[in-house]
Amino acid sequence: MKCIVIDDEPMALELLASYCRKAPFLELVAQFDDSLEALAWLATNAVDLIFLDINMPDLNGLQFARSLREPPMIVFTTAYAEHAVTGFEMDAVDYLLKPIPFDRFLQAADKARRRLEAENDRKTSPSQAPQPREDAPPERDPYLFIKSGHKHVRLEIDEILYLESDRNYVFWVTAERRIMALMKLDAALAMLPAGAFARVHKSYVVALGKVDEVSRHELVIGDREIPIGDAFRKAFLAAIQG
Repeated sequence: MKCIVIDDEPMALELLASYCRKAPFLELVAQFDDSLEALAWLATNAVDLIFLDINMPDLNGLQFARSLREPPMIVFTTAYAEHAVTGFEMDAVDYLLKPIPFDRFLQAADKARRRLEAENDRKTSPSQAPQPREDAPPERDPYLFIKSGHKHVRLEIDEILYLESDRNYVFWVTAERRIMALMKLDAALAMLPAGAFARVHKSYVVALGKVDEVSRHELVIGDREIPIGDAFRKAFLAAIQG
């Protein structure tokens, strides 16, 4: 998957370029510290993906993206979370908040890879419904069975509001009940569909679709206020925009 990086900050540019070189499915074909130079280059060259900084002189990242007649996939990068909504309204693949850890970068790049594969599948089989790849994971059941004491309790995934950890126990919370299970929070999160739930605190996982309000240090689900830990804030804010 051919990509370019555009960022006017030299250190940020080199970091993202090094990340691209590490990802086995990315081919870094150019990098630019000037958005106007990048725009001129794209007039005669095609890529699949752009890692695009938002805060740049002359032509910022949002203006840059709007100026492209047939834009490739875009992952926005910035130090400012307030641009996230605008970025996703422009159908960005993802939105990365600086400083960007490699695992978060790789998550965004893999999202772009999967989007490109899906688009290629549609182009090669226009008259047929897309067929799952042989190595694609099977679809998840819409429910889980949670071992609580000596019982296994059926729990519909779309009913889950949040998970709360208390030492060696996890409480699976819905609007109607709390199911206690002897397990670690990481193990509970691994049971849930990726992208629908996020860790927001060392003791909490929330259903993204159930979040009603978000402030700097907490979020609200129904009548429950749940703290947001500093270590999880950036990834959570990016997730709720996705």
